[in-house]
Amino acid sequence: MKLGIIGAGKAGSSLGKYLKDAGISLVGFYDRSLEEARDSGDFVKTRAFERKEDLIKESDLLLLSVVDGAISQVWEEIKELDLFGKILFHISGSLSSQVFEGAKERGVEVASIHPAYAFSSKRESYKGLASCAMTLEGSERARKVLGQLFRNLGHPVYEIQREEKVLYHGACVFASNLINALLGDAFLLLAKCSFSEEEARNLLKNLALGNMNRVFEAGLKESLTGPVERNDISTIEKHLKEISKIETEADRKQLLRDYLALTDSLIRISQEKHPQENYQNMRELLGLFS
Repeated sequence: MKLGIIGAGKAGSSLGKYLKDAGISLVGFYDRSLEEARDSGDFVKTRAFERKEDLIKESDLLLLSVVDGAISQVWEEIKELDLFGKILFHISGSLSSQVFEGAKERGVEVASIHPAYAFSSKRESYKGLASCAMTLEGSERARKVLGQLFRNLGHPVYEIQREEKVLYHGACVFASNLINALLGDAFLLLAKCSFSEEEARNLLKNLALGNMNRVFEAGLKESLTGPVERNDISTIEKHLKEISKIETEADRKQLLRDYLALTDSLIRISQEKHPQENYQNMRELLGLFS
């Protein structure tokens, strides 16, 4: 089946390059910016289309790789074209295939498939796509075709319900974007100890990556270490007292808020790992600083 891509940004270009290199027949790109479409076409070694109607006509599979807010707009622009029998899909993490309202009546098969992957570069991100997992929902035929396509390329493909997309996307944000905020807190504390950001990154890199690798290899409870797990109330109290002394009000409030919230979450995980342990005194300590 022939694939056409509307949207020549980082995600569309990366997927196009990856799929074409894997042997998928790629018709080419259309983008509102012809310059962007040509840039992606040159990179992937395929065509750039001046009119999306021409791209659609030659495609069996049609990927809308545009920002979330533009998916329904593009659908409105193309839904009166001859799309009968084609498979139309997008890669938004938070939107479902329901965004293609009225597709069934037009004989269009629709889906959303989301790579659990960060597209950070138009030229480099395709290199890591082979190892990512996918979530998929949509019409029966679209799920069958797209699921088989990506499974044949070696991807784990997890089918979910369209009603689950927002919570699913929230999980992805916790596991990617929100980790940046957590590391930002660590860097901020080290800045109070006169570390530069580069020094902070060098210091924490192996610690953070080692723990993350352990989580995904063995699980949350099995990888847990530190003062919360061992019910070390004295160390937690020292942390909280020192954070409470930080002079900059905004920094103090942010670090105290995050430390309390995350420690409370760790108590829950620690309790599951050690059901015989009593963490009530630690919970009461957190309450004193709330």
